[in-house]
Amino acid sequence: MMRSALNDSTSQSFLRIALFSILCSHVSLGYGEVSSPDIRIVSSEVDSVPLITKSGEGAVKHVTVRNSGNAKLIVREISASCTCTDAAISKKEIAAGGTAVVRVVVKGEGFGDRSAVVLLETNIPHKPEVYLRVKYRVETHPMFQATETNLGRYVSGEPFEAHVSIAGPDLETFEEGYVIKLEGEPADWKLARVDSKFVLRCEEVGSPGKFSCSATIRRKSDGNIVAATKLNWEVLATSLHCTPSSFYIGEVKLGDTLSRTILLSDMEKLAVGKVMEVSSKSFKVTFSELADKGSAGKALRVRMRLVEADYSEGSALVEDSLDIRLEDHRRISIPIAGVSHRDAK
Repeated sequence: MMRSALNDSTSQSFLRIALFSILCSHVSLGYGEVSSPDIRIVSSEVDSVPLITKSGEGAVKHVTVRNSGNAKLIVREISASCTCTDAAISKKEIAAGGTAVVRVVVKGEGFGDRSAVVLLETNIPHKPEVYLRVKYRVETHPMFQATETNLGRYVSGEPFEAHVSIAGPDLETFEEGYVIKLEGEPADWKLARVDSKFVLRCEEVGSPGKFSCSATIRRKSDGNIVAATKLNWEVLATSLHCTPSSFYIGEVKLGDTLSRTILLSDMEKLAVGKVMEVSSKSFKVTFSELADKGSAGKALRVRMRLVEADYSEGSALVEDSLDIRLEDHRRISIPIAGVSHRDAK
């Protein structure tokens, strides 16, 4: 009976050993490993090589992702960090070892170097949120600051000069890739660069009237128009008139100051614009506007101090003019006559 009990005990020990061996063999075969998906970005250039897009346009980047785990990868949601970016994925369930393509579309908003972040919400236990960052650069083309530009008023027969304002890259970049064209302008117009500005010039403005033409910015590479503006200007038929039309100043000493009031007017009853300059060769001139009477004219107070005279014959005949220039480029000269003696100094 003792032997039977011993045999039973031995049998139970062998059974325990066998069960333990089976369990260990199962663990060693991988039955104890936890199944989990994972993700790896295959497209290595996603964050190192920027996309290039033009202002107002868009660019697309395709990013390949791989499920590097041993269970199905599920992308529950995909979204972008801002409205300037759209993102979509080719499939939301990726088998172990499989791949999917993320399509990222960036819009050409703003300018310069920028970046967009795409969020993938997944079933990966240790990183449920996966971020993709895409670098891109927005290159803006030059543009006119206004779709319509008023160049102002000019007098028939007088020189013409007006500035065209452009925004965008600097002038060096502009001249490398772009050119301004004037469509339908008079043949004698010239377009030149002066320092940091583009200037329209004409040696002599033609017939009176109201005129317009188009200015366009074209790419040199393909000739396509990237910006345009309408240019408007007016040519006036008459010059200014003034009362009095001349000055007789009598005898004057060197250094004497004279004061006169002038009424500027226009034959066509146009409002007289701002007075920009009053000058003379023999006199130092200062001026002030007294009253603006609209189409009736403008009152101007002028002070003239004699600073130069030729006394080679003991006395000097003062023959000069008072030159007035307005903001709208119109000019008028008022003759001045008088006499000055050497001993009157």
